[in-house]
Amino acid sequence: MGLLKKRRRIQFTNKYHPTFGILSMVMGIAVWVFMIILFIISGISEGMSGIVIGIFGLLILIVAIIGLVMGVKCKKEEDIYTITPNTGIVLNTLMVLLCLILYIVGIL
Repeated sequence: MGLLKKRRRIQFTNKYHPTFGILSMVMGIAVWVFMIILFIISGISEGMSGIVIGIFGLLILIVAIIGLVMGVKCKKEEDIYTITPNTGIVLNTLMVLLCLILYIVGIL
């Protein structure tokens, strides 16, 4: 068996990383970074940070929804690597759910 090693074969494909998938992933990472920054600012000000932080939170929600839509639309393309759209979909979906939970808890 020592002489019969598996060879790595180079396989050329026509697959590519879709632009909207990459943008969806970048938007997902960005909204998480900005949300963590908002959490830190809100924690430093002991929850009294004002309306500006709330507006930024809404903007984060809107960007996450846009990123989610871009990732889902991108998944319908053929001959693509799905790692970037899948990552964008997961990150943006989790952010949308987090924002909705925060807003529901804030109402109660």
